[in-house]
Amino acid sequence: MPQNNDLNKRRANVLHVQASNRLSGVQVSQYMAARMEEYANGRLSSAELVAEAKIRHGVQKRSPPDEE
Repeated sequence: MPQNNDLNKRRANVLHVQASNRLSGVQVSQYMAARMEEYANGRLSSAELVAEAKIRHGVQKRSPPDEE
């Protein structure tokens, strides 16, 4: 049961993201949609999914401003 519960939560997360994207008018690439499906099925961790999205979309961690 715990694994089924985890998969249900993952599916709910994916559905939430998809609904938010539709409301915002954002289209997800087929590649990212497939990766989100892998996450929902438990074959990809959330950290791996986020890392791939950041790499794919060129999001880089910003360094904090210099203190003077």
